[in-house]
Amino acid sequence: MTEDAMQDGLLTPFIFPELAVRGAITRASESWRDWITHRIYPETVQNLLGQAIAVAPLMASTIKFEGKLSLQAEGDGAIPMLVVQADHLLEVRGMARWKGEIGGAPNPVLFGSGRLGLIIEPAGEGPRYEGIVPLEGETLSSCLAGYFRQSEQLETHLNLAADELSIGGLILQRMPAEKTGDSDAWPRLLALAETLTEEELLGLSAEEIINRLFHEETVEVFPQRQVTLRCRCSHGRTSELLLNMGEAEVQSILAEQGQVEMECGFCGQRYVYETTDVEQLFAAQHSQPPTDSRH
Repeated sequence: MTEDAMQDGLLTPFIFPELAVRGAITRASESWRDWITHRIYPETVQNLLGQAIAVAPLMASTIKFEGKLSLQAEGDGAIPMLVVQADHLLEVRGMARWKGEIGGAPNPVLFGSGRLGLIIEPAGEGPRYEGIVPLEGETLSSCLAGYFRQSEQLETHLNLAADELSIGGLILQRMPAEKTGDSDAWPRLLALAETLTEEELLGLSAEEIINRLFHEETVEVFPQRQVTLRCRCSHGRTSELLLNMGEAEVQSILAEQGQVEMECGFCGQRYVYETTDVEQLFAAQHSQPPTDSRH
């Protein structure tokens, strides 16, 4: 995966102004297909990762911040880790680790006993936020709805879908507000959202989904935002990792293996350093004036 990522993904935010409910829909197709050609996953893991990548921009769009949002699920099951990151520009990347034979539908039972965490790291100065809840639920969407209910005190509904061609997500959130005079509004919107099939979420446009589900409601749709699947790895950042490892350790790996190979855990991009590359890397470091810290 290079920095020239495909940009077919879109996020469509909307609100129900009379009901104190907000929502958004996200879709990506070509960029998702490009992403999974660079790192091969079993189908169940791939679909679960696709759902997580679809939900990351939905979550990022509901938070006013500049920086990076990380969604991480950890457990003792067949999928011990799944991580997805999105920033305030809706640039997204994700990865999963698995062990043994993976079968069945994408289900958080595959995580085993574990936890679900949301971390927000500001781009500049400011506090780092971290919320952690038990990983509970029959689907990833129900796990995340539980997170919002426990950590954010926000009633949330999610529809998530993924296959080898596309990923998609719908989020609805009930905002804190005075009574709207429509006590049935939230249950009614949930009932409508639950009629959305995975095929429709992956195959229809955001406008078609909103019209199909909520044509009897007052909906205000905002301008679409670009969602980009892009990895932030680079040769420069990989070189920085090697410098932080230290020359002695890197030379030891070089002597044992004949070259130093680094692979990005997110996109699978390989960075190979031959003997001359390592020598030039540390020669350049030695030629720089000393500093108190390396960033």
